[in-house]
This record gives sequence, structure tokens and C-alpha cells, in this order.
Amino acid sequence: MTDARTTRAALDGRVVNVYCTANRHLGPTLSFTNKFLAHYHRSSRPQITNLFYGPASAHDLKLYESECGGPGIANLHVPDAARVCGLLGRSKASLVIVHGQFLNGFWKAICRRPRLWRRTVLVFWGGDLAGLVQSHQLSGKGRSVRQRLLFRAILPGVLRRFRLVGVLMPYDKAILLAHFPRLGNVFRTPYPLPDWLAETEVCRTQPGKASAGRTVVCGNSGHPNNNHIELIDYARKLDDGETRWLFPLSYGPLDHIALVCGYGNCILGRAFVPLRQTTPLQEYSETIRSAHALVYNHTLENRSQQGMGNICLAMVHGLKVYMRSDSPLYRQLRDWGAIVYDTLQLLGDDKVSFFLQMSEGDRETNRRVLRAHFSEGTALQHWEDAFRATSPS
Repeated sequence: MTDARTTRAALDGRVVNVYCTANRHLGPTLSFTNKFLAHYHRSSRPQITNLFYGPASAHDLKLYESECGGPGIANLHVPDAARVCGLLGRSKASLVIVHGQFLNGFWKAICRRPRLWRRTVLVFWGGDLAGLVQSHQLSGKGRSVRQRLLFRAILPGVLRRFRLVGVLMPYDKAILLAHFPRLGNVFRTPYPLPDWLAETEVCRTQPGKASAGRTVVCGNSGHPNNNHIELIDYARKLDDGETRWLFPLSYGPLDHIALVCGYGNCILGRAFVPLRQTTPLQEYSETIRSAHALVYNHTLENRSQQGMGNICLAMVHGLKVYMRSDSPLYRQLRDWGAIVYDTLQLLGDDKVSFFLQMSEGDRETNRRVLRAHFSEGTALQHWEDAFRATSPS
């Protein structure tokens, strides 16, 4: 891992991937991006630096090095988000690609570096997009009216000056343009399903039948917008005495997580299984692969859907996926022909219908939808179209 003191050599003249260490999808995301860069610059393969920012242990840094290394690729870790933007602003990096899930302070810091904008690609993920829209709607707490009005007036002009603003889904582009209608540099830049995921064995349970010893995964984090209390009440109604109700709670407000654990233990007893630790991606994939269903109940104040990667993971493995029907991802998947279920209808379900496995035909329909819209070839084409449309030349 390159030391921060040698950053000029690691940044000047290179393409720089900027990535937050808080995100678990680091390896697949950067592997695809670097493959795209080699594909796009066919005649002259660029030199690449993967710049990780945020807290990271020595073990984490060794993992990043093994997952994201390769010929012509350097890895650099800078703990402080604001310092990252300062380094990039002073460097002569040819192109900067900022991948989503920005840590606090990063967005503010990059907006203060106008020299960086024209050579920067911003890829917004769901949570980042929600935060941006929320700020633009003047709902940011702790800001004076003057600060919020300035933010509302200045932000559209800043976004227009970046080379490219990427989003993951078609509805993300619609959301962004609804709030910033004059942006002409917004394009869909999806990431594909990782190769190891697409090739994973699926369908452990026999379609059309219920299986004993089931696990149902409820929510994706300890954030309150998962509506955990309501999910636990759903589980109490549907519980058959043989099911584990697994709640991922590895991050979120600690007081809320404590409330969820107390209520879950009280209502479901030993059937309530809180997952408090962050799990490696492939281990988490195995947890989902062996489950019966994935149930999400997010409140969508800003029309963002958390856990999109987990939803795709569950669909590949043939699970029933439940989301609220007011989620734009629910509507998008249904428009594409996928078989997904409405969490808002769960109270009307009986135990037999809830625990009935999907048919193999429905499972294959979902995989076909994912292959059509999240294959590597599709993702490469979207990224290439976006880069060509915004090429400085």
C-alpha cells in the first residue's frame, strides 16, 4: 500500500478510483471499473491508482491490496476525506472516478475544489442520492436558512461542472433531474453482478414446497428507516415455530439497535437472530443463499431503496424478495418483468402462502432480468456511452 507521503507519483498522470472504506463491495466494484478503463482506452491502457479513504485496519489494507492490485495499478490509503480532495485538487491526475457512499465531509470538500470538477466522475449510490436530494429540499438540520438557501442555489451549478454524474438505476436519473432539471451530464452507470455471484450454485430448496429450519432475512442494517418494529410484528404473525428471523444490524444508531434487540427478543424469543457484526461479502452471500426470503420495509422519504445489492443477491439465489410497493426499485423490477412481492401486503398473507417456495420458472425469470440489466456487457456499454457523451474532445 503506497504511503500518503508519496502521493504525487501515485496520482499525477493517472486515473484515480476514489473509494470509501466503509463499503463492503470494494473488490467487485474496482475490478469492474478497471476492466472498463482498459476496455475504453483500448490503444493505450491507463495507469490506475485506487485511492481508499476512511478508517482501515492493517488487515483491511492487506485485503484491499490483494483484491485490487494488478499490473499498472497502485493502491493508496488516506484516512481523512477532506485531505483526499486536497491531494486530488493539487495533483495532475488525468481522471478521477468517485464511487458512492461518501463519508461525512467528502462531499463538502470536493465542492470546494473547482479545479477538480472537470476531470471528475461522480457515481451516486442510493444513500448518497437520498442525502443530496434531502439537502436540496432544505431539510438539512443544523443549517441556518441562509446556509440552506445558498446550498440550494449553488449546488446545481456545481453538479453541472463535473465531467459526468453517474447513477445506478433509471429511476435514480429521474429523481436527480426532478430536483436539478438543467443537468445535462447525468447518465446511468451500473455495476454488474460479480462473476462469483453469477456463477454461484442456486436453488438449495425444492421449488413449490416449504422447507423446515428456514431463515428469513429482515432488513439490511440498523438504520431506523428499516422499520424494524413493524417487521418484528410481521414475523410474530407469520412465525411457525421453525423459522429463524435474521436481522442484519451491523451499523446504525446504537440506541435504536438496542431497542430492536430488546423488542425482538421479547416478541420472538430464540427465533430472533440479530446479526451485529459486519460479515465478509461471500460469507453474507452464503447466509442469503440458504434463506427462504428477504423482507425489506424501508420508509422511502427520499425515494431511495437501501440494500439493492442484497436484493440482486437474493434474486440470483431464488429467494422470495419483499419490498414496499411504493419503492421505485419495486416498480422498476416489476416493469422489467421480475417476480417480487409487496411487504405492505404481508399482513394479508397466511403462513402457507408466505413459506411456499417460488417456482423454478419464476426463479429463472428473475435471473433472466438480472442478466439482461446487470450483466458485465450491459454495464460496460452504459459506461462507454456515458464517457463518450461527456468526452472533453
